[in-house]
Amino acid sequence: MLNLEKEIEKIFEIEKKGHHLRMSQYYGIDNIFKQYTGLPNYLPVHYTIFLEHGISIMPDYINDKIKNSKNEIVFVNTSHRKKFLQDISNKKVEILGPLAVHYRRMNGLKRNENVEGTLVFPSHSTHYVNSVFNWEIYADLLLKLPDEFKPIKICLYWKDFILGREKLFLDRGFEITTNGHIYDANHLQNTYENIKGFKYVTGNSITSAFFYAMELGIPAFRYGEIVTLDSERKEMIIVKSENDNTYLKKANEVLSFDPFKEKIYLNSEIKALRNFYIDEPNWISKDYARKITKENFIFDLSKKALNFLSPK
Repeated sequence: MLNLEKEIEKIFEIEKKGHHLRMSQYYGIDNIFKQYTGLPNYLPVHYTIFLEHGISIMPDYINDKIKNSKNEIVFVNTSHRKKFLQDISNKKVEILGPLAVHYRRMNGLKRNENVEGTLVFPSHSTHYVNSVFNWEIYADLLLKLPDEFKPIKICLYWKDFILGREKLFLDRGFEITTNGHIYDANHLQNTYENIKGFKYVTGNSITSAFFYAMELGIPAFRYGEIVTLDSERKEMIIVKSENDNTYLKKANEVLSFDPFKEKIYLNSEIKALRNFYIDEPNWISKDYARKITKENFIFDLSKKALNFLSPK
């Protein structure tokens, strides 16, 4: 069981340092990649490969860090991501599959027996983007959930502890937990430790945790008012609401339930959605992933060093 007090202390310690990691190090996924492929721990692969740190719920959105990446193998989760990447750039792109799923299977993690209750992931903010909704109304809606979904535990993102949002849940008697900071190498370990102990997973916007839960056989559903995203840095706004992207809108339609009227289970439509975002038949083998990473490592790292040292 996680020690919440220590996890919160770690969140504030990491933020206080003010360091920024490469995207391929978020949630410690570079370490998981090395464990999965059998590469040595000391190898700094985060400089020569691009790793996706969660489920790409909008596969058609390619951020600037991928667009501008050079001398890197881009490992994506699904064939759908690869298709959109190939449409915009000439890069080395391979379908690795979600590293969180590889981590779960490597460690033989399973859903606990005789589970009950619901783990809630409120729509979270990031370093640059604020998740906008009435947090108090949402907390009150959770209190009204039928007994089938209780007990309820709130899993808050690291940024929401920085913003002090845990208090409104504690004031209502909720138990809370966290998966840790985005730069915490134990983040995915904490994620599965939290998820596998519940019968349901929910949130007011769809997150990667929905798909990690469903891959474990745990039903996930969206419940709560519509969320909008805002930021002072307008380039960080990918979408403002769930209707601004075709894939996101479809996922919300499939996973939105009225828990007062509907049974929550993994129906055929949900399984099809899960399979779309996991896309297991199209994964490359871990042996091939290791092979191409090793073959390209020295060349790509050398090219990056030369580009860095060359005068602009």
